[in-house]
Amino acid sequence: HTGFRAYSKDVLNTVSFMNNSNGFIFDNEIILQALYHNFKIGEISCPTRYDQDSSSIGLSKGIIYAFLVIMRTLNYLLAKNKVII
Repeated sequence: HTGFRAYSKDVLNTVSFMNNSNGFIFDNEIILQALYHNFKIGEISCPTRYDQDSSSIGLSKGIIYAFLVIMRTLNYLLAKNKVII
């Protein structure tokens, strides 16, 4: 994850990104919201350099992040398949 993302004006006007987390899970949340609304997602590669000053999530926060990714993805799948609203 470079932390660099670009979103179209249509995506930002459609999804409720202001209700998303302020943490590492934000990227996952907005991607799932974009998918829910059938927006196309693409990737533009950019050079990334990791050094001692780079952000690191750590093991305990990493486990929490992984759990949240799974939970958000399950919620997305249930909402997309009209199981929940």
